[in-house]
Amino acid sequence: MKHFYCFLFILTSWYSHAQNFSISNQFTFGGNQSDEAYNAIKSENSNYLIMGISGSSNSFDIEIQNYGNADGLVVKTDSNFNVLWYKFYGGNSFDVINNSYYEENSGNYYFFGYSASDSTGNKTTHLKGSCDFWIICTKATGEIMWQNSIGATGSNPLKSAIPDQDGNFILAGRSSADISFDKTENSKGESDFWLVKIDQAGQVLWDKTLGTSYFDYISGVSTDLSGNIYVFGTVYDYIDGDKTSPVYGCSDTWLVKLNSEGQIIWDKTYGTSGCDGGGTLLVRGNNLFLGISSSEEGGGLQTDSPLGYTDAWILKLDTAGQIISQKTIGGNGYETISDIDTLEGNNLLFTISSSSNASAFKSENSYGWSDHWIVKMDSDLNIIWEKTVGGSGADNAYTSIVKNQQIMVAGTSKSGISGLKTSYNRGNEDIWVYTLDVSQNIKILQSTDGLSITPNPGSDFFNLSSSADLSGSVLKVHDIT
Repeated sequence: MKHFYCFLFILTSWYSHAQNFSISNQFTFGGNQSDEAYNAIKSENSNYLIMGISGSSNSFDIEIQNYGNADGLVVKTDSNFNVLWYKFYGGNSFDVINNSYYEENSGNYYFFGYSASDSTGNKTTHLKGSCDFWIICTKATGEIMWQNSIGATGSNPLKSAIPDQDGNFILAGRSSADISFDKTENSKGESDFWLVKIDQAGQVLWDKTLGTSYFDYISGVSTDLSGNIYVFGTVYDYIDGDKTSPVYGCSDTWLVKLNSEGQIIWDKTYGTSGCDGGGTLLVRGNNLFLGISSSEEGGGLQTDSPLGYTDAWILKLDTAGQIISQKTIGGNGYETISDIDTLEGNNLLFTISSSSNASAFKSENSYGWSDHWIVKMDSDLNIIWEKTVGGSGADNAYTSIVKNQQIMVAGTSKSGISGLKTSYNRGNEDIWVYTLDVSQNIKILQSTDGLSITPNPGSDFFNLSSSADLSGSVLKVHDIT
């Protein structure tokens, strides 16, 4: 039966909502070389820990000597980005800090990364392969209390680390090694996912190797409230080893669910007919939100048409890995998704790097080669607002932190003072962090002034027009029959 609706104007006024954006504070930190922020967390007293890598020494903001080719860098600031301290962690080669955890009871920090250095600098553990997982526990001052290296004979870079329900840590990285040192299983292919569970003293509880017979590149790891583990990354067009799920394109995103002891529960592949991969994962209640950088070919499991060269493809999944809904967002250029966080009201915050001008879902032109693109969506994957932030150079966003009504975004910048960036460029690439304030502007409009709906009555569709300026507004229509 077809339903007809008649729209009646019975209210004297109605509301439309627009968003106001402002950068309340921003912070650039670096030396004369490349300095990059890969991650950031909140710590005690509303302070921030910003971590990454630095090739700089004794220049600009960095007034200390580095240890090797590049060191892990940690910068601690207060809530206004005043530097409390910064430290290098490293030896005579190449070292990275890309994850951290603040332990509230002790006040200590755990830093996670990988190291290609032997026991030199402030690294006291020996190198086992060409690079190893590296765990550092420090006081709140950054002073090292203990450290441990976990590795095997090949290359073992750490990508992600998270705490579990019991206070242990799940480390996720890539390995090309067979059984040796801390690795108890042979390689499945050229490189595999390698999971290691450690206790709070950095001692290995178990490890698990996952992969196909080819190259597999891990992106991250997450857990749910039941202690299950979700690990994901990029795989190529192979179905063998631990991978039982289909192939969609030349590369896909592979998601594996394991129990708390590392036994596989299921594995799923998500992809288009092209080359996809990377991304990020948020586990929230009975849903998983998976962000993938998808290719311009489309097809496969993607139900939306591609928008640019690469897009942010967001999948809402149940705990069995089945797709509930999906959304492809972006513009006419390149989008790379790197982080998903939770906002108030079950909303979601997406951290994306974008080269697109105003097109498709992107309302603002690019400021430079690439910008930060911050997107708020509801749990049904409808966009609530989106904002482009950048300068005239290449800027990449890696993570966001939600604190009170502010959003702190951390990434890298090659821009000088331009666009929305107010501080000068130090070296080749700098750490760039800022707080984005988002406020809601409520317009009160008269219900019948210049507002028309046709056809009225209508059935399947209607057109709404207004002489009032509704730019940036969200209009809500309710069926009250």
